[in-house]
Amino acid sequence: RHYYKRYQTGQQDASSARLTDQRVTLLEEIGFGFDPEAPKPPQSKWDLMYNLLKDYSVEHNTIITTQRLLYKGQHLGSWVSCQRHYYKRYQTGQQDASSARLTDQRVTL
Repeated sequence: RHYYKRYQTGQQDASSARLTDQRVTLLEEIGFGFDPEAPKPPQSKWDLMYNLLKDYSVEHNTIITTQRLLYKGQHLGSWVSCQRHYYKRYQTGQQDASSARLTDQRVTL
């Protein structure tokens, strides 16, 4: 953050020149916050579980889970099971308040 302040004000010397435009962009792309006081955007539970499923698939080369799977402290298996259920309701147009969480955008992910 110190280097970022120097970067912003144009006061870069040899030590703070480590923070280039490209590096700032890369950090911002992954959600790095240069301001420690700024509130972090909340991550929805769905997004959290989706990201855990991506991690799980990379680690295990599969997304097939048991319903009781506990992964990184989260009930990933039951979440996957629910998503399959919601998807069936989504396909048949039978969405109610609970299955409406499965949006077109989430289906295409």
